[in-house]
Amino acid sequence: MKKLLITLLISILTFGIAKADAQVITKDSLILMLQSQQEKELRAKGYKDIDVKVIHIPMQSYTFDDGVLSFKINSNSPVLLGKEYKKIDVYSNGIYQHSIGVPFEIKIYENVMIAKDIISRDSLLSSKNVEFKRANILGTPQRPLTQKDLPREMITGKMFRPGEVIDSRFCKIHPDIVRNAMVKVIFKTDDDMSIVVDGTALVEGKIGDYISVENKTYRKVYMGKVIGINKVLVEI
Repeated sequence: MKKLLITLLISILTFGIAKADAQVITKDSLILMLQSQQEKELRAKGYKDIDVKVIHIPMQSYTFDDGVLSFKINSNSPVLLGKEYKKIDVYSNGIYQHSIGVPFEIKIYENVMIAKDIISRDSLLSSKNVEFKRANILGTPQRPLTQKDLPREMITGKMFRPGEVIDSRFCKIHPDIVRNAMVKVIFKTDDDMSIVVDGTALVEGKIGDYISVENKTYRKVYMGKVIGINKVLVEI
């Protein structure tokens, strides 16, 4: 009997010491901490309009060593996903405690470009034919253009209907020279002499690209560098 009482006393003292050196974190508190941590990490990457939700945590409470808690959120994907099951490593005062599997739902909002009216193929995008609305850019197959894309001269590769999101996969930067356009072909010699003739671009190109141009008079094709809108330099 005496031995049993001593054993019980030791157990009570041990339990009391463990509780004194531990902290219990409720499910709701842990959710708030993890959501805050994930939002902080996303804002550090430049995302501004964010909605982070922890979908589920398996237990009602967790016991960790007493101290300041910190978390390492591990992703299984190199790209940001709308929904992902992530491994959370928990630390107290920098000492590893254990890991928890937590499903996250993340929404990143941006003002995306949509068509005001019907936009035909090969049309230049501008404030006259597009407008913007707030939308979640994660979890959809679309790659929408945003407000930062409007100053760029973009042309459509397909028809867009009113209200349709302008998907960057079907747009491209407007070239400085379009195919079959009339161009000025500047021939430059080693002694800096220049001769300018008319030519036809056989392909499209941007400044810095090398493209083929044809001089119809002499029926010759030359390779030159695009140096401006409808201007090609050929060094001879």
